Amino acid sequence: EPLLRITITSQKLVSTCRSALERGLKVTPPGYIWKTPIFEGNVPFGLRFLVDKDIGGGRWLEVARGRFQVRSVHARTSTAQLEVDAHWTCVDGHGTEGKWLGLAPLRLLTLHFRTIGAEARIVAGAAGFEGLGQ
Repeated sequence: EPLLRITITSQKLVSTCRSALERGLKVTPPGYIWKTPIFEGNVPFGLRFLVDKDIGGGRWLEVARGRFQVRSVHARTSTAQLEVDAHWTCVDGHGTEGKWLGLAPLRLLTLHFRTIGAEARIVAGAAGFEGLGQ
């Protein structure tokens, strides 16, 4: 059976396209309406990206040198230590096999505080830093 692939530029257009295809499109010859079931029309872009690029939790990501821009501290949108901007086609995910079997480097900072009293005054504190997978 023939398959029609539709590529859109915005997540906002997904429901509009899905509805139009489910209702039917008028095509030649006049009076003929083409309807079709929709496949993967309800998969969010973020999830589709993860699946297409083979990206999963704890896996390695790779972006080629010169294909990304490191965000300045003031431009970051999260508490991550490092944020970069790259075109989605430049991001490669690696499956958990061969040299990519180990955990990606992870920096873990833990803070412990001992408090007393109703005001929860801090009387002791400790910080631990651990680098994993380096």
